[in-house]
Amino acid sequence: MKFKSKYPEYGFYVNDQLRQFHGGEYVTEDEKEIEVLKALSDVEFEAEEVAEKLAEPKPKANKSSKK
Repeated sequence: MKFKSKYPEYGFYVNDQLRQFHGGEYVTEDEKEIEVLKALSDVEFEAEEVAEKLAEPKPKANKSSKK
């Protein structure tokens, strides 16, 4: 999951360990980090990435009978 902050080097703590945004972005799949990030007022969830993946049509199998 991708998160954005208006601060380029925003820091936050998870289990007493400092985590750091770089260039205003932070990417994680860790559930504890996601929980903390969603509670922060200066952080936004980048939902566009997920929406794009869901909107992509799945490729259909090309069954050609040409020989």
